[in-house]
This record gives sequence, structure tokens and C-alpha cells, in this order.
Amino acid sequence: LGQLEEAGCVLLQDPEEEETETGVSVEILNPGIIAAHYYIKYDTIELFTSSLSKNTKLKGLIEILSNAKEFSDLPVRHKEAGVLNRMAGHLPVKIESPKFNEPSAKVNVLLQSHFSRTELKPDLRLDQQEILKQILKLLYGMVDVITTFGGLRPALCAMELAQMIVQGMWVSDSPLKQLPFFTTNVIDRCLNEGVTSIAAITELEDDQRDSLLQMTPKQMVKVAEACNRYPDLDIEFQIASETVVAGASVPVRVILERDIDEDEELGFVIAPYYPKAQLEQWWVVIGDQESDTLHAVKRIPVQRQASTTITFAAPEAPGNYKYSLMVVCDSYIGCDQEYDLSFQVQVPEDNEEDDADDAMSE
Repeated sequence: LGQLEEAGCVLLQDPEEEETETGVSVEILNPGIIAAHYYIKYDTIELFTSSLSKNTKLKGLIEILSNAKEFSDLPVRHKEAGVLNRMAGHLPVKIESPKFNEPSAKVNVLLQSHFSRTELKPDLRLDQQEILKQILKLLYGMVDVITTFGGLRPALCAMELAQMIVQGMWVSDSPLKQLPFFTTNVIDRCLNEGVTSIAAITELEDDQRDSLLQMTPKQMVKVAEACNRYPDLDIEFQIASETVVAGASVPVRVILERDIDEDEELGFVIAPYYPKAQLEQWWVVIGDQESDTLHAVKRIPVQRQASTTITFAAPEAPGNYKYSLMVVCDSYIGCDQEYDLSFQVQVPEDNEEDDADDAMSE
């Protein structure tokens, strides 16, 4: 219990202050709830709470994840440090002061190699798969920790990192890279013709598509399956209260509906570079981009249709506000959506009465 308290997962009450049957009162704190929910080690949660901040970017997120206690037993084999050192020289994100004989540096190298789709030797490939099998739960927990201090940019960055992990690519890569058989040459031909999205592929005429992709009929079938599986959501939302009162909770009703045929079965995400079967989920996010503040976040599964209510606290000062409502996928890149969420904050009625009384007394 003492270690859990040091990690910020529980709060132990002094037995003299509050007696229980065991002599100690234990209060589970938010980091402890997150650790228990995702089966994350308490010292990893302590790492998250002490290292994450509003200034954390992609490089920092990868470094923090790489130092998770879950990977402390990852073996660094004989002469492997030299191999990792050479691999690190070709990575897009530089590792600060790496020690390639330690697991954290190895995790960092193998994660970035996954995003770059680097060919690996069999033993490193197996190590990479073991890392990937555990990494998403750590990222989900990381987003929840970021939510506790309201960092919008790091939260969105962590969500994009989840997409990168499932699809095995950098978020800066073309979304077309998620489609099967889309080599660099195919993607370049598409980009040169102004075809930059998966939706644009589906809108092409058959002859134009055949000329552009230059694939066999069997390959085209696989491409069609992937395009049809790629999310296309219709989003409806509204504030579910007649007035927004300063400091009060504001419920927002959100409906997400997928544009698919009635007889079509969704199944798992198409993710050939991810070693586990993955059912896509979506984060519903409310934030103020101007102040970089995350006000609310909720993660839900979406098959054909899903609805949820997400609640945020209204500002204390009356006036007009414009937040953003974002819907972010955890499995596919390039399908996120963003909307303006405008509202007017009013003074509570009792405050208005007090102001009126003050005016009359004057």
C-alpha cells in the first residue's frame, strides 16, 4: 500500500484519524482507477502522471511509453545494442541520450521501425509484436491521465499515436498507405492526379481507377474491401439543455452513424501490421483550441450507430464561447472530424436576483 500511495494511486488515512476494521482507510485516487481499469502497473501510471504535461509532443509520448514498466523485462540480446544503434540512425524521431543496452531504447527503436514499416530480423520482429500487443492499453491510460490536467494537444497527439500503432505508419504519411498494395509508386501516381484520400479512390470512374492503380483483379477486390471498411461517419450533436449556466454541467448529445449497407458486416479493423484483432473505437472530445484546454473526452465503440452524452463544465464567466467537438478514431488515420460547438453562458438565476436586490438597495 505504501508503494501505491507513493505512486499517487491511493490515499492512506491515518489510523488515528479514521479507524477501520483493518486499521487503515484506503481511498483510491484517479491514477489508481486508471491503472486498475487498463491493468497498467502502478509505477507506469506514476511515470505518466509525473512526465506528461501540456507541452508533451509526439517525441515525448514515444519516450514515455518506451519507459513503461511493462517493457522492463524485454531482453536486449548479445550484440543487439549495436544493431539498435545503427537502426536509430535512420529513425525520424531522434532518441535523446539513448542507452541501447536498456529495454527503453529498444522499445523506442522498434516502435519507430513499426511506423516506418522497416524490415526486421525474426527475433526483433517477435519483440516488436510483443510490444505492440501491450501498447494500446498504455495509450488509452495515457489519454485518461492527460484528461486529468486538461491538455488538449497532447491528448489529440496520443490519439493519433494510437492510429499510427494500429496502421503501422506515421500520421504524416498519406492516408492511402492504409490500403493494401498501395506502394510508394502507386501513392505517388495518385497524389500527382490529385487523389489524396480514400474517399477519392472510391469516387473514381472504373477506367480511371484501373489506369491509376495498375493492379490485378484480385488486388482490386482487396482494395475495394478496404475502402468499404474505411470509416465514413455522419455526426449529429446538440447541447441537451435549454440554457447554459455559468459553472454548471453541460450535457452534449452526440449521435454517430456509419454510412454502410444494411447487410454489410463490419468485423475487425483492417490492420495487417498490427498483431491483434482490433475493434475500432472513437474518442468524442470537447476542447477549447484557443487556450489548448481539454474539457471532456469519452471513448465509445461504433458499429452501425452509436449515441452518447458527454458532459463538460461551463465557464464561470457569462458570455459567448466557441469550443470544438472532435470525433477521433483510434484505428484509422484521416477520418477524424471536427465541428464548432458554440454556446452562450448565462448568469445563474440566484445571482441575477442578488444583483437586482443590490440595485434596489442602492
